[in-house]
Amino acid sequence: MANIDLANPGADEAALSGAISLLLIDSRGATLTDFGGGEDVADNAAALLAMIAAGGGSIPAGDYDLGPISVSAANWKVQCDPGAVFTRIGASGASWIIFGSGCSNCSWDGGKFDGQKSVYTALDTSLRIGSGTGRGSNVGIITPAMVTGGPSDFTLKNIEIVNAPGASLLSTGTTRLTLKNIISRDSCGTLGVAWDAGGADIDNVKIYDTNNGGRALFQHAMDVQGLFDGRVRNVDLYRQVGDTSGLSNFSSGFTAIQNRDTIFENITDHGHATTDIFTLGISCVGGDGNIYINCWSYKNRQNMEVVGESDFTIFGGGADGQYWTTTAVPSADSIQGLIIHAGSIYAGGAGTGTQGGRNGTIIGYTATRCGTSYRVRSGGHVFSACRSVGPTVDGVRLERISSIDGFENEVAPELTNISFLAGVIETSGRAGLMMDEGSSINTAGTVFRNNGQDSATYTTVQRAGFAVQGSQTKAGLYLSGASYVDDQSWTETAAISYEPGTTDASNRYTFSIARPVNVREGQRVTLKNVVSGPADATGKVIDIELDELTLEFTSAKTFIDVATAGTGTVSSSGTTLTGSGTSFTTEFVGRSWIKADGEYRKILTVTSDTVATLSSAFTSPLSGDTFQIIGADIAGVPSQQYGIVTDAYSTGVETAGATFSGNVLGRVYNGAEVLTSAAWEIVAHSGAALTVSAVTTEEELARVTLSPDILGLNGVLRIETVWAYTNSGNNKIPRVKFGAAGVALGSATSVFDPTLTTTATVSAVTEIWNANSKTSQTFRNSATGTIYGSMTQAVETSTIDTAAQMDVIFSGEKASSGETLQLRRYTISVLKVD
Repeated sequence: MANIDLANPGADEAALSGAISLLLIDSRGATLTDFGGGEDVADNAAALLAMIAAGGGSIPAGDYDLGPISVSAANWKVQCDPGAVFTRIGASGASWIIFGSGCSNCSWDGGKFDGQKSVYTALDTSLRIGSGTGRGSNVGIITPAMVTGGPSDFTLKNIEIVNAPGASLLSTGTTRLTLKNIISRDSCGTLGVAWDAGGADIDNVKIYDTNNGGRALFQHAMDVQGLFDGRVRNVDLYRQVGDTSGLSNFSSGFTAIQNRDTIFENITDHGHATTDIFTLGISCVGGDGNIYINCWSYKNRQNMEVVGESDFTIFGGGADGQYWTTTAVPSADSIQGLIIHAGSIYAGGAGTGTQGGRNGTIIGYTATRCGTSYRVRSGGHVFSACRSVGPTVDGVRLERISSIDGFENEVAPELTNISFLAGVIETSGRAGLMMDEGSSINTAGTVFRNNGQDSATYTTVQRAGFAVQGSQTKAGLYLSGASYVDDQSWTETAAISYEPGTTDASNRYTFSIARPVNVREGQRVTLKNVVSGPADATGKVIDIELDELTLEFTSAKTFIDVATAGTGTVSSSGTTLTGSGTSFTTEFVGRSWIKADGEYRKILTVTSDTVATLSSAFTSPLSGDTFQIIGADIAGVPSQQYGIVTDAYSTGVETAGATFSGNVLGRVYNGAEVLTSAAWEIVAHSGAALTVSAVTTEEELARVTLSPDILGLNGVLRIETVWAYTNSGNNKIPRVKFGAAGVALGSATSVFDPTLTTTATVSAVTEIWNANSKTSQTFRNSATGTIYGSMTQAVETSTIDTAAQMDVIFSGEKASSGETLQLRRYTISVLKVD
């Protein structure tokens, strides 16, 4: 500061004025106006650079014109008041604001940046952090790759970027970047972060209406590339507009490329505005060791894609395809929930080629309303507690592909060592899991339920819980411990209410749910006696919305009254319905429809037995009118034809411990030569001695009732017994018999009945097996007490229905009442083979 003569201040008026200004700046903090900036300034670039060079300051609310600038100073902080708006002016074709490699330990907080994309149409960036060059000709649009020279410890927060003619924001080569509370609206290009050397923290980013206008090759709303040990969380993407006529007929929301050991949390693509091109929600390419937590995607062709990533983990999150069109269930190829395969978009990147696309752990992911919920094209993955809910074609699809167009170093690995554990796969149109190729597949603890819903499109032997098809050999299918269930044999009385009418142009109709109904989207149901005849109508559940159920039918339907008379009479005033002798609280369940005076109205609420609220008033008020309640029965339609379907190319199918229930045609369909290795299971055992009393007639000692369908089509029943008796010349006859449950002792089929005399004990093993039919058995009745070796007896047969319960009976008979005959042990084992 210059020396000032205080005795003669007028002589140094200019110096005094400057000193006072500096003192005021020091006391209150610098503002843009202190450096010559302001709302009435033609270009605030010089003032902003001067303020930053001085260490920063604040920018009051206001509208500021700002030309392109490049900042290289370090150790500064800019704080914008709410309402500070910067409008772009100046030359086109360059990034608007560049924070270069010297901008370390810097912070910009607040402000709105308007890039005026209608004026500045060049392929440039609004805000750029780092001075590296991008890969490709469209610098600032294609996410930069392999850039260096960025700053360190740079923070950008609480800003809004609108109308950017290119990328809204790019950070390249920054170390320890912090982005927080960033909003981008109506910009032409991506918000990108690339090659942070470590510790990037990106939190709370909202991107709306990205519209590239045909300017971008890869049309991503947000790119995160090359991060190491970073964290990206709370990102929401809305209404991206893809390009149908530009460089690429493609649009993606969030793309993560070649990141390592980075956490992505709460990333959500809420759906694109464009529906006539290929859209991708969340794409993860060529990374290693990344963790994705609670990431969601809605209504995209591919909702979450993992390409060439290794050792990745997905916790929670999911995909909701919401159909690709409004009139049809998606095809298997039209919408993917989660798709995993090998390959990398960058040559030489992490996870490239044969090493990519492996060793993923997916926990608690949910996919619904997709063509295929999980499409797996590489091995080494574990899916735990994951869920697929229809309508879909396949819940899970295992397939091998030879190449991916446009991807460098793509190598298709073998589909081996894939596990689906403790999950639920239900209401698929074709199969719960459709396997084209693979080996060492494990489904322990997974429930395959109510699949095969689309009977019009897929054959009986495709509609299964687990289906194997194709020309490639499949080996080592460990289907043990899984459940293959169809539980759709149910009927709910008067559960659906409706106003009679005709389906719309898409053969759809919406009904009210009058009583709780346990149905899911994609499930087929039958409404009883609801069309002329009366006749039933079967449709697929398309939408469930609170108390309404929308069904889609294969042809147009006109629904008639299915009505019962209500108790008492009713009167109305506006939307209030008043009863006399009525029982509204018990007769009006849910949103019931009623008919009175020839008109239909929905009951919205019930206040008491005599007061209710209508959806709308009757044309003429009711006065002591009788009324009817519209209510139809609804029934499930069993659809899962088989639990497991295999073809001629499968070997080593292990089904021990699997449970089957309600499958329409059977447990397992053996399409050709299949080696099934099942395990023996002991179903009954006793070591307590059972003695024939002092009689000379046949006496029953024990009876064991076996469960229905315990053998399957080709199963074996093995009965082991140990007998002890008096060694004499008198006859002793131990017997093992079987027959339908409750069969009389004398009518049961004998499978073991030797006549014994001068020996003291016998140990016997008797086997009965179904001969590819549940009502056709074969066995050998041994007179010597063994099933092995040569015997003189011929093979015998029986025709017991083993699909129902059956009894195994142990009895004995002796010629002398004073002698003994004891059953010392029995063990019954089952080898179930379909």
